[in-house]
Amino acid sequence: MIGMGLEIVRIQYKKKDKGKLQIMLDKNGGEIELSHCAKASTQISALLDVTDPISSEYDLEVSSPGINRPLTKLEHFEK
Repeated sequence: MIGMGLEIVRIQYKKKDKGKLQIMLDKNGGEIELSHCAKASTQISALLDVTDPISSEYDLEVSSPGINRPLTKLEHFEK
């Protein structure tokens, strides 16, 4: 996320009864905190409200990748 020192690790959309848009974030050069996720969630939610890319109802989940993080870039494997 621009200006917050955060990077997107993964975006995943799951459609069951109600959709779930999951966005995993990590902090460049440090640990991500709950306050980072909360602030990013507010910004992302506002953007999604304007652009409305998903027409059906869904929940937005913004989180850190945790210890079982998906390895999506070469840098992740190197860490």
